[in-house]
Amino acid sequence: MAAGGALGAHAQQLAAEMSERESYGPSIFSEPAGPGGEAGDVVMEVGLLLGLIAVTLGLSRTSRKSIAAPEPEAGDVVERSPATAPTRLITAARVPAQRRPAAARPPSAPVVSAVATNQRICACHSAGEILPIVSEFGALLNEVNLATALHRIAKHTKRNQADPRTVTATSEWRLLLDLAADRLQEFNVQGISNAFWALATMKVGPQDEPLMFDALRRVTLTTAAQFQPQGLANSAWACATLGWADSAVVSTLAAVSKNHIANFNAQDLANTAWAFAALKHDDIALFSAVAKTAVPYLNSFKTQELSNLVWAFKSRRQHGGVASNDDPTFFDAVGTAAARRVREMPLGALVNIAWSLAAAGQTHEVFFDTVCNSVTERVSVGSQELATLLWASATLRFRHSGLLSVATSTIISQASTFSPQDLASTSWAFATLRYCDRQSMEKLAEAALATQDRLHPPAISNLLWSFATLGVFHAELFTQLGSAVIANAPKFNVADVVASATAISKSGTAVTADAMKALGDAAVSHKDSLTPSAWVAIVTAFLAAKVNHVAVFTAAIAIVRDGERLSMKQLPVWTAARAQVEACLA
Repeated sequence: MAAGGALGAHAQQLAAEMSERESYGPSIFSEPAGPGGEAGDVVMEVGLLLGLIAVTLGLSRTSRKSIAAPEPEAGDVVERSPATAPTRLITAARVPAQRRPAAARPPSAPVVSAVATNQRICACHSAGEILPIVSEFGALLNEVNLATALHRIAKHTKRNQADPRTVTATSEWRLLLDLAADRLQEFNVQGISNAFWALATMKVGPQDEPLMFDALRRVTLTTAAQFQPQGLANSAWACATLGWADSAVVSTLAAVSKNHIANFNAQDLANTAWAFAALKHDDIALFSAVAKTAVPYLNSFKTQELSNLVWAFKSRRQHGGVASNDDPTFFDAVGTAAARRVREMPLGALVNIAWSLAAAGQTHEVFFDTVCNSVTERVSVGSQELATLLWASATLRFRHSGLLSVATSTIISQASTFSPQDLASTSWAFATLRYCDRQSMEKLAEAALATQDRLHPPAISNLLWSFATLGVFHAELFTQLGSAVIANAPKFNVADVVASATAISKSGTAVTADAMKALGDAAVSHKDSLTPSAWVAIVTAFLAAKVNHVAVFTAAIAIVRDGERLSMKQLPVWTAARAQVEACLA
């Protein structure tokens, strides 16, 4: 009874702390954060204490699983900016490795000792205080102690903004993972999902601890059906964060999530959609179920949850996912919900939603009009937010005079603060919308020249195409960008080659001929990927620049032939161009 009384008092103390703690998450445009807020941490601790109470009362392992508390609350997962690449996935499912010798397990230790040990772990305020406890007790730690230690170490490391490597490089951490891997089958389902969360928070992946992940794989495949919604969401989030694309684990979590999706709350839905989109697991039935479940409750979603949700559906479409019949309804509902909350949402979150809608090809005029009106009322707008919103608007051919006016004034006063990506996106948006303010374009040119050593191929081609499309032939800019083309043409993709050739052919600078020859070589290297329409554009550009590139002309004639696959608009262009090409080759 004394042990039970101590446990009850400790549980009440932890529960009382819930009202004093606040969950927290990163700012917009940062890397994804892990699930788990302060309130969720307390819920997890109370759940572990309940497990210890079950041990004290002599309940079976099955009974202990049935009374596990909900998983810790999932945290904000932040959308990346347009220039950020997706997380690299680790496709290897299992990595063989030599197990480090674990300490021998002694006969059953007194339960009160386990309770007292758990209280000591929970009383610590840093990972550095917990690690000696792991070393002191070693194999005497039971499954609840191990789960608590894993969770609390990750929690304190995250809260204190400490470098996880200061912990993961220690012998105590390695001992903890060896013990956990050895006894993971004894963890209840909450302990398993929290192990997922802790490893992701500590940035420990399967390449670092193959034995632990092999154990996680086995227990997930056998127990996932018992996971609570939050445990499913947290586990999927951890897999995506670590890039652990084990097909069996991911498919199992997706199948179970699909079956229980009606019980998911807003945060679970957002994290689940984000995770499976990041993992590129295109389960159309799962995403359709998420959409149907989320739409009626979108007004209750937090800002970051809404942003993450729409990013997930956009990302899935970008990676070739088949459009669901529920997609239009979902995107329309998201736009409507976000438009109603423009006043309360940070501009960064609104811009992320706008970018996601545009990338998915979903026009929501009320949302875009509301967001653009909001921008015109702000004292200042950041260059990244402005450039991204301009890109989204231009992608959907949504022209808002107020937004363009804000862009003009911001560029004139702050163009030097724009990144190469922001310069390229802004210029591209202006050209796409056929908006040309000479003073703004001059400022963009000056800023581009100042950052020319940091321009990557897509930025180079977008700047060239934008200025040429608007008829702004800035001599120094085209000369410098032409030199950049000569140096980087082998890295250009098909779209970069076509856009750059079209633009440079009109520039008439000292480097035009050499730049066109470099682009011609790049086109020939991509000849199997270029469509007949692209070949017509390239050949037309070479003829306009008066540059004879035999390999380009020969490849174009062989691929385009009589133009049977060209549109009615392109056919006469090719007919005229082919006559000139044949004359050049004669």
